[in-house]
Amino acid sequence: MTDGDPTPASRPAGDFDVPSYQVDQTSTSAAWPAETATTGAAGRQRSRGRSAVISALLGLVLVGLGLYLIVEFGARIVDATSGGRNASIPDIVLEVIGAVCLLVGVLLDGWSPWATALPGLVLTGFGVWSLVSIDAANRVTDFANTVFSRADLVLWGVPAWVLVIGVLLLGASGAVTIARSAGRTRGRS
Repeated sequence: MTDGDPTPASRPAGDFDVPSYQVDQTSTSAAWPAETATTGAAGRQRSRGRSAVISALLGLVLVGLGLYLIVEFGARIVDATSGGRNASIPDIVLEVIGAVCLLVGVLLDGWSPWATALPGLVLTGFGVWSLVSIDAANRVTDFANTVFSRADLVLWGVPAWVLVIGVLLLGASGAVTIARSAGRTRGRS
């Protein structure tokens, strides 16, 4: 036996003879681990970039669809309830679907913080622009009136709501980024 193993005669009964295998270090080239590390880092970088683009596009679609459904069918619900009628079930269901789309967009931040960063940047940009310029506020409100076929959205303070929703989406993206970096500094991945 090798490595200081006792001889078979001095071994206790029930001990099994397990051969020890040694890795041959001469069969691998010296450059192999460095090449693997470089390839692995490039693959991870490409994967992160791909997930950022996909989640940004999915987030943009989910947030846009969610906001559209909430405003369009929420306005119908407001009209119905202010007129003394009950809101229709399809309007309520479609507004809830819009809220779920927004929720899924925010939950998508768990995959990549870009899911709400891009919609947040767009909405915040339009919101700030519309608050500092009267012409911009008119353009944003006219766009909302055209999309939703309503003339009373100007009374709802559309430019301010655009800014608030944009800042909230940016805040969600920032919170995920901070949580991820805190997890890395504490040894979690």
